[in-house]
Amino acid sequence: METIIVTTDQSVNSKSAIRFAINMARTRKAKLVVLNVYHVFRPSMWSENAYQVYKYSFVNQIRKEITVFIKKILSALSFSEMSF
Repeated sequence: METIIVTTDQSVNSKSAIRFAINMARTRKAKLVVLNVYHVFRPSMWSENAYQVYKYSFVNQIRKEITVFIKKILSALSFSEMSF
């Protein structure tokens, strides 16, 4: 099975790229992977535990935001089912 990878920074431009990738994946019956890269900053004064707690919270927040972002795009394209 073919895999299409599309990146996003949750901007208007990336929304267009995702719509294009969704349609291409659908036409080609390919798997679609949406990639969002981020960097979690760590102040040097934080303990390892404090950093891990922050990182966990940060990553979960980003996942929620990207899920909402993609669901809005799918909704606009009249898709009802996709797995994340």
